Amino acid sequence: MPTDDGLPVPALTFLRASKSATVLEMDHPILSFVTLPQIPFNSCPQQPQAVAVLLKGELMVIDLQVPGYPSIESPHAMDLHEQPVTCVAYYSNCPSDLIGALTLVGCKQRRKGYSGKPWPVNGGIRKRMRDWTSGTHSYWTASHFERLEELEGCEKVSHAVKLIELCVESRFLLVSGVSGQVTLFRFSKTECMNTIAVVHIPQLNPSNGSGGDERSEPSQTPKEIRRQPKLASQDSTRSPATSDDSDDERITPFKVRGAAVKRKAGYQPELACLIPWPSSSHGDSVTSTAINSAFGLIALGTLFS
Repeated sequence: MPTDDGLPVPALTFLRASKSATVLEMDHPILSFVTLPQIPFNSCPQQPQAVAVLLKGELMVIDLQVPGYPSIESPHAMDLHEQPVTCVAYYSNCPSDLIGALTLVGCKQRRKGYSGKPWPVNGGIRKRMRDWTSGTHSYWTASHFERLEELEGCEKVSHAVKLIELCVESRFLLVSGVSGQVTLFRFSKTECMNTIAVVHIPQLNPSNGSGGDERSEPSQTPKEIRRQPKLASQDSTRSPATSDDSDDERITPFKVRGAAVKRKAGYQPELACLIPWPSSSHGDSVTSTAINSAFGLIALGTLFS
């Protein structure tokens, strides 16, 4: 289905006997689809109850017997063809109220916009397990970051998670990315409209000879590459002045979406820390993190600081 800008959009069209047409847009390209009849015998009249659609990123089933054609909720929480797991954290002896709060928020977010019917597709469990042996990770936590257009093809710029720190008492979650982006999440039981605060971490280079050699690299950075301090002001982000004039030649591979967004209950981003790179070819990264909610402190260890 074409759009106003001429680009095709993956869509599925349903035609009824009354000559009514319903078009459902998909998030991923459609690879194949098949109708699911109530009786699996070809000699009987075929009355399809649902249609299974294989997309490039997921498998979904659409209920044909409910007006509006809602999708049936899948019992499998993972999508197809996602990225491999890059970080795992385990916490024992968690407070009971933390587990209860996470369960409550998850139950509230489940059956919205779905059909009340059970998942009609059975079997294929072994193959499904083999497809996911590499592990998957949902990068919903990176939705507030936007990659710079100039660094779109750079392999070092990634949303992948590197470190995770969770305070089980205050429920604060600190997530560090491989490209020097750090996000502090606050747990909320209700939907909130908030704006993310942005902090640029200054680089503390030594004043000896070796430090002077390191500081000579940023001067070779191409001038056309945009930097985060200017982008942050354009996006109306609340970015404190944390860097001095010595960081003018440094770049940040990401910018933060500064507009206020209504976020679902659960972990919501509250603070974003951006670590500048010495140059586009020498990326900085977070090597260690620590959080102390009792004193309101966050400690970050970087590669070049």
